Amino acid sequence: MFPFSELSPPSSTINEIPLAEIEKDAQKKEKLFARHLVDENLGEIERAIYILKNGTNIQKYSIYESLPSLFQKHKQKAIVPIIKLLFDIIWHEDEDSQIMAGDYLVPCFPFFSEENLKEILDLIQSMINTGESVAAVWQDVLILGVEHFPLDLLENEVLPLALQKTSPSEIETNRIFSVRLIGSISKKFKPNFIKQTYLQKIIDLCQDASYNVRKTMAEEIINISKGIGQDKTKLYLVDELLRLTTDDMKYVRKSAFESLTTLLGTFDERYRVDYLQSYFVNWIKKPPSDLYSTIVERFGEIFYYLQIKDDDLVNTFVQFYVNASKDNSQNIRENCAFNLPGVIKCIGPRRYERCLHTTLCNFCQDPCLSIRKRVASGFHEIVKVLLEDGISKVLKQQFFTLIGDNNIEVRDKIINNLSCLLQSFKQCLAKSSDSFFSTALTFIVKHHSTIKNSWRRLDTFYSHLQNFPKYFTKEQILEHFIPIVKNQLLDSASAIPSKIQAASCLIILVRSIQNLGKQKEIISSVVKDLSNNKSYWHRMTLVDLTLCVLEHFSKKFSKEVVFEHVLKLAKDKVPNVRRKVCLIIPDLKQTLQLPDDVLMLAKIKERISFLSLDKDRDVKEAASNAKGVLQTIETETSRGYRLNLQTNDELDDKRKEKEESEWLEKEVVIPIPTIVATVVTTKKEPTSLTSKTGKTGSSNSIPLPNKRERLTPQPTKPTKPKVAGGKTVKTKSSSNIISSKAK
Repeated sequence: MFPFSELSPPSSTINEIPLAEIEKDAQKKEKLFARHLVDENLGEIERAIYILKNGTNIQKYSIYESLPSLFQKHKQKAIVPIIKLLFDIIWHEDEDSQIMAGDYLVPCFPFFSEENLKEILDLIQSMINTGESVAAVWQDVLILGVEHFPLDLLENEVLPLALQKTSPSEIETNRIFSVRLIGSISKKFKPNFIKQTYLQKIIDLCQDASYNVRKTMAEEIINISKGIGQDKTKLYLVDELLRLTTDDMKYVRKSAFESLTTLLGTFDERYRVDYLQSYFVNWIKKPPSDLYSTIVERFGEIFYYLQIKDDDLVNTFVQFYVNASKDNSQNIRENCAFNLPGVIKCIGPRRYERCLHTTLCNFCQDPCLSIRKRVASGFHEIVKVLLEDGISKVLKQQFFTLIGDNNIEVRDKIINNLSCLLQSFKQCLAKSSDSFFSTALTFIVKHHSTIKNSWRRLDTFYSHLQNFPKYFTKEQILEHFIPIVKNQLLDSASAIPSKIQAASCLIILVRSIQNLGKQKEIISSVVKDLSNNKSYWHRMTLVDLTLCVLEHFSKKFSKEVVFEHVLKLAKDKVPNVRRKVCLIIPDLKQTLQLPDDVLMLAKIKERISFLSLDKDRDVKEAASNAKGVLQTIETETSRGYRLNLQTNDELDDKRKEKEESEWLEKEVVIPIPTIVATVVTTKKEPTSLTSKTGKTGSSNSIPLPNKRERLTPQPTKPTKPKVAGGKTVKTKSSSNIISSKAK
């Protein structure tokens, strides 16, 4: 064995901390904790003021973030002291805190009074003269706050500040700020005031020595035009924009072209055609290299607003578009795919098949994912445009290509607008739509199999599934779609939103098959599976399913199929299930019709009384609320009986019940009853025409009807043939089925 000294660590490695240092460290931590502690008795306003004065930066950030809700709740009681405090402390804060204060001040503007805004404007004017980064934030605060300032404050305080900063002696950043501020305040002033006060200054800024100022000016002309009006914009500003499109700097040219394109929609058609069309036609025929991507990006907008009717010019625009769609640049092709619906609308359905169908086919099969996604996003718009002349039918194959794409993101874009697409194809294909929908069904089912683990995609898919009865046959719904939603309901791994959507879809699809026997069979099987399931989530889903049944089927149907199973859950061992049953009991009560359903009403009252004594607090509270709702229902119902009123719900229920009765009649066709009865006897006992009493007949025969019965046929309900000795004995008459045991 080793000696103890060899196993022990050397004494030199043990560092003993002096007690004085430990106490000193504890005092520091105590002071640090004290800084973060706030008296819990302080109110919201007092706490905010205390933290802004004494808190750390992190605490102050949280207060700045909560200022909008604080001002909304307490109004001037909070606004006045906090604004006053900001004036005092903001100069002593670090740069980050000053920026944070500016960022969170903008959402507070809607709660400020006119007096508050004057004080805030003084604070902003002081802050925009500080450091560069802080000044930039507070300049944005002023620009965004202009919308809330009164007109006299803008005219007397803000406008002079903006014009002062436009001086050539000011630095470039200040002149850019002034241009942005002028653009913002111009939306508030009247056209004549702008013309008399600073329109010439705007024109001069379009020729500023700094290209950044000219670029900003080209962008802000859009805002200025909103204030100055359409006529003065055409008279004074359009020519300036056209000059800027020929500027030496490409950034200025691009901004000017984009602003001019945006303004196209604000001008009247005659001005666009007579004055501006020639400029855009020249850009299309000979696109400048620096404007090419911008022209392609805005091509649909340009083509639409220019209203080109000349065939040669239309061909020029179409040829430009087709050439751009074949560009090697992914960005150019993606912009072309984005503009395709607009271009098709401009050339019309008649030219589409000859000019652009090949382009669409190429986009649908493009190797670039973003381009296929882009064309899939607007595919429903293309189908709607071509629907007018029935040309949408040529798009069937492209639809199948996109919905069958290997990438799920492309399929998502099609599924997002699936109902719209199916409706359009049904309308244009008319009688020949059966084969289309049979093929579409295959792709839809295949897509569903790939999204089972994504509840968001399932949510979108099920939102369209509810409309499928309009497009698919009852057999297809029974064979393909009902099993899908049924499996979703019974899947333990599916998310709750998906289960709720699936429950709604199942009931809508089942309702659409219009076969009462099949409907009861499907819903009853699902109800039994859910009510007897070991998972309490499945048992809770039964309540959601019941709500859907109550919504889409008659009260009579609902009572027969779900009533007993839901009441059974009132004794479930899981409190959440019992609580959810309490929420649906008032809905179940409304399905009852007295005095026929007295026993059912007694069961409901028994269950609700039982739940009112539940050990779980939440269940007890839910049961108490349900009891109050039941009393209200009884009061309203008795009032309706006294006044002989029929609510819309009752009329709707009668309609549903009538439909269900008609479906039942279609399933069981009652044949016309015959007059002569059929006699079934055994070989061992032959019949005789004369009985012991001397009357015609037999002890084993059915007596013939009397005269009155012969004149008035009496219909009888069809009964199942009885089994005798393991064999079924049937009669020849379908209206009277008579069987006897073989002896």
